[in-house]
Amino acid sequence: VVYSALNAGDNPESNAVERFHFLEYGLITWLFYRGWRPLGDLAIFLLPTLAGIIVGTAEEWLQWFIPNRVGEIRDIFLNLAAIVCGLLFSAGVAPPPRFEAALHPSSRQRVLRLAAVTVLVLAAFVHTLHLGYAVADPETGSFTSRYAPDRLAALQAEKAERWKTRPPPLLLQRISREDQYLSEGLSHVRWRNRQWAAGDVAAAWYENRILEKYFAPVLDTPTYEGKQGHRWPADQRVDAATRFASARPPDAYVSGAYPYDVYTWPKTLFWAGVMAVMLGLLALTKNLLVS
Repeated sequence: VVYSALNAGDNPESNAVERFHFLEYGLITWLFYRGWRPLGDLAIFLLPTLAGIIVGTAEEWLQWFIPNRVGEIRDIFLNLAAIVCGLLFSAGVAPPPRFEAALHPSSRQRVLRLAAVTVLVLAAFVHTLHLGYAVADPETGSFTSRYAPDRLAALQAEKAERWKTRPPPLLLQRISREDQYLSEGLSHVRWRNRQWAAGDVAAAWYENRILEKYFAPVLDTPTYEGKQGHRWPADQRVDAATRFASARPPDAYVSGAYPYDVYTWPKTLFWAGVMAVMLGLLALTKNLLVS
């Protein structure tokens, strides 16, 4: 509960869902614990933890996949805290009939294999949600994106053409696939409007230039967040341009619009490291079989 409170966000509904995770993952952990309880060694704690992380990662990916839900690596750590609480509760309610604070060879193989699967699942999650690019542009400042600059340009042309005949829904469809390009553009719309309301004309101007240059279809298309689209009226844009020209803009603007942490690690090196860890874990299982 302390971890959940310290990491609470601004959305009360989201915070309530995160606190429900303690009950949800406590129950999931209890079921895994019951299944592996007869092993009688450290595996009865390690295996439920790893299995719970895999389930939690899959759930967070699903929350990212569908609209109006948030899934990120921070929530997986929240799930892990809930799993630990569930293990403590499980061991207190139904302690194992026998227990050895070590790993039998057969249990060690199970743990190492499941650990390799866990590493793969977590890596796939990070690749999908958190690996991205820093887009630096003298006109717009820099911002982070899941897409490389050339991919953003291609998506902009693709969406502009597609949305002429198949625009995004005006009502949020919760059971559907989220349009990540649209969501990314809307995050810049929200950040632009927030900065404008706060009186930060320079930041609002840069955000608007990001939208005009990389997310123009989002500006011109009605969405569930704006039935008239999101482009500034002409007089507002003129006013912003005038005030921006007379103000002293920041030396290097860095957008804070993207809702997730983005890591600009080279994907090839990232997966090389992941494969090395997985192969190391699997090699240990083979060494156990030989010995």
